[in-house]
Amino acid sequence: MGNGKNLNGLHKNGHEFPVEVSLSHINIENHTLAIAIVVDVTEQRKLMDEISLSKTLYSSLVENTIDHIFQLDKNLTIKYINHVSPGLTKEQVIGSNLLDLLPERKYKVLAQKTINRVFDTGIAESYEIVYPSPFGPLNYTTSVSPVIKNGEIIRVNLI
Repeated sequence: MGNGKNLNGLHKNGHEFPVEVSLSHINIENHTLAIAIVVDVTEQRKLMDEISLSKTLYSSLVENTIDHIFQLDKNLTIKYINHVSPGLTKEQVIGSNLLDLLPERKYKVLAQKTINRVFDTGIAESYEIVYPSPFGPLNYTTSVSPVIKNGEIIRVNLI
């Protein structure tokens, strides 16, 4: 009932509150009776509003930044990236190893050592890489920070 519209109930004290209504029917002794179940969904609406706010905040902070944000597991497998460089797709990048995307062996070693230290110590670090490009060298400073769950470092974030 309501077809996706927000419905409100009215308490006997005059207070309105959000509700969901389910309608059904039942046949008893050749009579069709209607059954309506009215549920106060105030708490569910509050939670949905909080989730919506969180999604908006996430989108504004992570998806809409010009910085690349990666999340890696201990094998340096890319589990998440907010956006990719021109010529690549998220499907190509997610699931690949970070080291495969780095330009030179010295940068691969530098990145791997730095990321491993963050996994070992839980202390954020950064490293710098120079990428060759048709427009000249591109300098990137990457910050590596631990993702901790239940006291264990499960992944790292790279920005």
